[in-house]
Amino acid sequence: YKERISCFKKNPNFKILLLPVIYYLLLAISLIYSQNLEEGLFTLEKKLTLLILPLFVGTETNFFKDITSKGLGTKLVNAFILGVLIIVILNYGYAFYRYLNGSGTEAFYRNFLARWNHPSYVSMYASLALMILLHRLLFLKDEIFINKYFQVFIILVLVVYLFMLSQRGPLLSWMMLLPIYAAYILINKKETRLAIVFTIICILVVLFSYQFIGLVKNRVDNTLEQVNNEFEQKKAPLTNRIVIWKVSLETIKNEMLLGYGVGDVKDALNPVYLERKRLDAVEHNLNAHNQYLQTCIEIGILGLLYFVLMLLLITKFAWQNNKLILLIFLFLFVANILFEVMLDRASGVIGFAYLFSVLTIRTKNVGAVN
Repeated sequence: YKERISCFKKNPNFKILLLPVIYYLLLAISLIYSQNLEEGLFTLEKKLTLLILPLFVGTETNFFKDITSKGLGTKLVNAFILGVLIIVILNYGYAFYRYLNGSGTEAFYRNFLARWNHPSYVSMYASLALMILLHRLLFLKDEIFINKYFQVFIILVLVVYLFMLSQRGPLLSWMMLLPIYAAYILINKKETRLAIVFTIICILVVLFSYQFIGLVKNRVDNTLEQVNNEFEQKKAPLTNRIVIWKVSLETIKNEMLLGYGVGDVKDALNPVYLERKRLDAVEHNLNAHNQYLQTCIEIGILGLLYFVLMLLLITKFAWQNNKLILLIFLFLFVANILFEVMLDRASGVIGFAYLFSVLTIRTKNVGAVN
């Protein structure tokens, strides 16, 4: 244990690695005043990776040496990209199987393309893998994935996959990231021509997808219609997250300071859903569909302030240490948790803990940020 503690202290990033650990401990403390202990323990079990992975990465001596001197960080990022590709291939395979069995072309859209995973999570991971591959293709020739032609093919496959999944939150956050990345090319890399070409290609891809992929157009139009209905105070469908967010805000008012405890989120939301006659929400035990609101329900406004502070400190660390990929990941994560409670499922918790730990401790910068 002394060796592990010594390794942790020698790790220059140990304070940042502790941030999700503290967040987990706050959730664990809330179990004291949580009424549903069984649900609370189960929730803490799902989030356990937030505690284990950062501590392992920070205290395992051999792992720390390898990731800082033997290129293990790049290999772990490659493992993430490979994992995303395997999932995409499996999902396309399942969609093709359904198509052959009479499901029609709808088998290649939305939830059918995320058979074993939550579609929003897959979309976020796919968009991150896409941006890593794109950055390597443009600026990091020594980290090309297999070869540049195959890498271009993978990028195109992932772009098509994102649009076919057509998850509003991940797709919107990825589109918002593109002009920011174009600005990075222009300002940091001084590549004016490349920035212009990149911007034009992005605009053409978005316009083409909206015009010719019917599902994308329908999703955009449907979102705008639902927002307009809210402003006109009409009854929106249950799938409209605005309704769920209003229920969450109403729930928060009763226990604003410390929240209801990690095990009582569903028990706190369901009575409000019943008041609004949202029986489907009660039947499916819907959460807040927003990580910030969910955190506030769990551990109150104080816990939410810490959660936001944690994200800000990680962002500051990534900016000061020129960790571009970590910044891209944080941007996608911060935007996506506006629409999903990503730290409530194992696939979201493990993905965040893995990427945060690896990208934080990795010493090789993959693109300086000015």
